[in-house]
Parts: sequence; C-alpha cells; structure tokens
Amino acid sequence: HLSIRRQRQMCIRDRFKTGSSVIAPHFALQLDQLVTLLNNQPQLALDLSGFADQRGDEQANLLLSKARVNAVQSYLIKHGVSHKRLSTQAFGEQQTLANSDTVEDNFFDRRVTLTTRSMSPANGQTASN
Repeated sequence: HLSIRRQRQMCIRDRFKTGSSVIAPHFALQLDQLVTLLNNQPQLALDLSGFADQRGDEQANLLLSKARVNAVQSYLIKHGVSHKRLSTQAFGEQQTLANSDTVEDNFFDRRVTLTTRSMSPANGQTASN
C-alpha cells in the first residue's frame, strides 16, 4: 500500500505472512519504485518501522519484527540506497492496529512501515525547496 501524505511525506506498508520476513514480489515492485524516487530526491531519507501481530511469544515477535525491518533495509541497500539514509526500529507486537486477535485483524499488524523525511544537515545534506 503506497500513500502520499501532506507535507510531501510518503508512507508505504508491507504486509507479511505469519512468521515470515520474506518480501512479497508485489512489495518488491513498490520498493523498486521507492529506490527510483530516492535516487531522484537525494534530500530524502527513510524511517523503517517493523511490527508483528499479537500471536505468539512477545520476544519472538520482537525478533520477527526486527527480521522484517532488516529484510526491507537490506533490499534497499542492495538496490543502491545508502545506509546513511535509512533508520530502523522494531516494535514487535507493540502498536498493533488490530483491536482483536482475528486472522483478518492480525494481517494488518504484520508489517513494515516506511516513512520519508528530509535529511538533516548533520548528515552532510541540506534539504532544498
């Protein structure tokens, strides 16, 4: 799911299969488009946040959300995005979107969210208007 928010912020959410950190082919296509955007917009950086659903052990879910966010980060780096433009954070089963433990609701919690931000001058980059 690709959406553009106000203030030139873009957010992408990838959904994962239960217990998996494998990037689905349709999401890889979105990531390829994102790589193109980042190549054309050097002032942009990405915040990557990994999540898991509520099922299973809390520690295992934290590790799974780390594996998911690392898979997306590795994909982007492999395709030419500098690691200096990427920040990652894993939340496990914290910050779930679902209010219940149904199969449908859990689907939305198995995700990595990618949000664009401007590079800070501390990184040696300046944002242009």
